[in-house]
Amino acid sequence: MFSNKYAIYLGTESETIFTGFIVDKNLYLVLKVDDGLSKESGREILKEISTSIKAQNIQSLDDFEYFLSSKWKEHNLPAEFSFAAGYIYENTLYLKTSLYGQIYIKKDENFAKIIDGENKASGKIDESDFLVFANREFTKLVGGEEGLARTFDHRSPHQILENITPSLKSQNDEGAIALFVTFEEEGQAIATDRSSENEEIQLTLPKTSLIRDKLSELKEIFYSRFKTTGQATFSLNLSVNFCS
Repeated sequence: MFSNKYAIYLGTESETIFTGFIVDKNLYLVLKVDDGLSKESGREILKEISTSIKAQNIQSLDDFEYFLSSKWKEHNLPAEFSFAAGYIYENTLYLKTSLYGQIYIKKDENFAKIIDGENKASGKIDESDFLVFANREFTKLVGGEEGLARTFDHRSPHQILENITPSLKSQNDEGAIALFVTFEEEGQAIATDRSSENEEIQLTLPKTSLIRDKLSELKEIFYSRFKTTGQATFSLNLSVNFCS
């Protein structure tokens, strides 16, 4: 089993836009609803999802996707909403995104987007893997995928956010959200236990040795294998199954 360290970036609050997140032992989720959901209702929905998933027997990617879909219908969310979510079962990570949701991974010195839009994936998770659950608004603020990649330099989630927040807060960050999570085997570190309430951690991010050619090479391997086999294994011991 894995423990986690995480940090959350939340953009400026708006009366018309709800952003929120869940961080639990097995569940990670960021949500943005563009209109029609109050802050109080949004928090209640996330709290109910965080509680109810504990009673579910989720053992596959399809189980996870069905659970999320049923919850969105149950709570009758407005038509325009985006999310990025992950669930850990044993040592397997199930991932799901919708609309402008995005999920990135850093393994060793390699960084790439796993999925975005209406998509899902699954793969084995390893110690020290670093995941980013975000939306399009956040990624634009940090300079796109390459800008996000440059933020990693052997830093913890909190150190990354301590670096980027001053720059992001100087821009219009309304609706932006990102959850940075890294994993360790349980017993090696004490996991931070926080509720899913929207508490903003004002933090930022640096420059790394990752270069554009390495990113391009990684993405080419990742996507070319998916196109031909429906399964991508991007030489990082991560086996990812895609469904478009």
